[in-house]
Amino acid sequence: MPERRDKPTARTCLQTEGDFERFVHETRARLRAFVRSKGLRPQDAADLAQEAYLALWKRRADARNPRTFLLGIAKTLVRAHHRKSIRLDVV
Repeated sequence: MPERRDKPTARTCLQTEGDFERFVHETRARLRAFVRSKGLRPQDAADLAQEAYLALWKRRADARNPRTFLLGIAKTLVRAHHRKSIRLDVV
């Protein structure tokens, strides 16, 4: 009988800094593209991506699926960025 391999979770794949660095390397381009698709300038997208990775690192124990968790964080940060931009335009 073949051995069953479950998908790695944050608890198993983001345990060390090295694991996290590999995860960042694997997901960086897609995350930035996702954020850019939401209307952010390249530099803002890069900054927001860094914030998302920092938030994921801090809460990695809560992430069952790191990619999905990361996208959720990024969506929240994009919304906050747009709200802030609107408030600054009004003032």
